[in-house]
Amino acid sequence: MDSADLNSDATYEDQISDATYEAQVSDDSDTLSTHRSHANVDNTSHAGAKKRPRRSKSPTNKPMRTESPFAQCIENIRGTMESLRDTLAATAPPQTPDQTDPHASLWHRLEAMPLTPEQKVLIGEHLSTKDNKGKRGWLCYASDATLNAWVFKYLREKEGLNL
Repeated sequence: MDSADLNSDATYEDQISDATYEAQVSDDSDTLSTHRSHANVDNTSHAGAKKRPRRSKSPTNKPMRTESPFAQCIENIRGTMESLRDTLAATAPPQTPDQTDPHASLWHRLEAMPLTPEQKVLIGEHLSTKDNKGKRGWLCYASDATLNAWVFKYLREKEGLNL
C-alpha cells in the first residue's frame, strides 16, 4: 500500500468512529447532538487556534482616538483668541480726536469784540440756531471787517440801537 491508501484508510476509520460517536450521543435524549473532534488532533498547527494575550492589540481593531475630531480646530481658535487678547492688552487704546467746534474761531472773534455780555449772548443765541448754520459757516471765514459790520447791523435791527 502506498501512502495515499494509508491516508484514505485513516480517513475512512475516522469517519466510522465519528459516526459511532454521533450515534451514541444521539441516543441520549438529554444531550444535544454536536460534532466533536478527536482528542488526538493537534490544534496548534493552525494560526487561528492560538489565543492572543489579553492586552495585545487585534490587527483588525483600530486604535481608539483620545481626542475629538474638532480638538485641533478648537485648539487653533483658542490660540488665536489668546494672541488677540494679548495684542489688545499690550497696545494702548486709540486716542479719540478732540471734538472741536468747527466754528470755534468765530466764537473767539466775537468774544474779542467790544460788546456787552448781553449783546454777545444775543448774537450767540441767534447764530447757534439750526436755521443759521450757513450764516455761521460764512461768518467763520469772513474778514474781521465783515464780521464787525454784520454784528453791528444785527444789533441795530434787533435792539433798534444806533451804534
